[in-house]
Amino acid sequence: MGAFEITLSNYEGGDEEVAIPEGVTRIGRYAFANKFMMRKVAIPEGVTRIDQYAFNSSMQLKEVAFPSTLEVIGEGAFNACTDLLEINLSESVKELGPRAFQRCNAVTEVVVPGSIENIPEGAFKGCRMLERVVVSEGVRTIGKDAFNGCSRLREVVLPSTLDMLEDGVFADCTALPAIDLPQSVGWIGRKCFENCTSLARIDLPDGIGYIEERTFAGCEALACVTVPDSVTGMEPDAFLGCTLLETPEEEEEAAAEEEDVAPEA
Repeated sequence: MGAFEITLSNYEGGDEEVAIPEGVTRIGRYAFANKFMMRKVAIPEGVTRIDQYAFNSSMQLKEVAFPSTLEVIGEGAFNACTDLLEINLSESVKELGPRAFQRCNAVTEVVVPGSIENIPEGAFKGCRMLERVVVSEGVRTIGKDAFNGCSRLREVVLPSTLDMLEDGVFADCTALPAIDLPQSVGWIGRKCFENCTSLARIDLPDGIGYIEERTFAGCEALACVTVPDSVTGMEPDAFLGCTLLETPEEEEEAAAEEEDVAPEA
């Protein structure tokens, strides 16, 4: 006889601490949604999937113990779990759904394992206390608005396997002072860094061919951009509002002009 699946489809209790029974293999859609008293959940080994919006808006939830068997976390599974303190994802997780951890406002650090090749749209959008993100080797794309609005984000580590940053990935990350883009990145989407008001310098990878609409618009602290020879064009508003901006060539020209006008000793 083949293996069978046991889904927990609805939890009606009001406990602060919940231990999901052994034998459950799947947590169903909205199973724990809007449980305002729940503060801690232990998910047992054997659970492989958490479905869409399973814990949506359980705003008092602070702690979740994920099993090493977990493979899929569905769309919006922990959306608006505003008190959740940690997100500990193991290499067993292969797939995140869109907005899986959107508006988890208490989380300060996220490590995305390399087993998740594609970080989906809005995965960590609006996590307002998030300060540090590590994207592990193996991740290839970061989806639209994945970290949009993470207004305290200050450190991002990206892997050498990364191919693409889609639209708005780091938009409105107003505390981000710098980011190292790996040379593997060949595409940066529209509004990717829009309104990153603390970003001071960016070195674009050699494979970038075009700078899209409003990619760096509103980056008012941006003073220097390294543009590789591979870039063949850009949208007129790519750097809209970047009033301090100079290219390295312009910096050199300005320095030379200063030397020319310097008074003799």
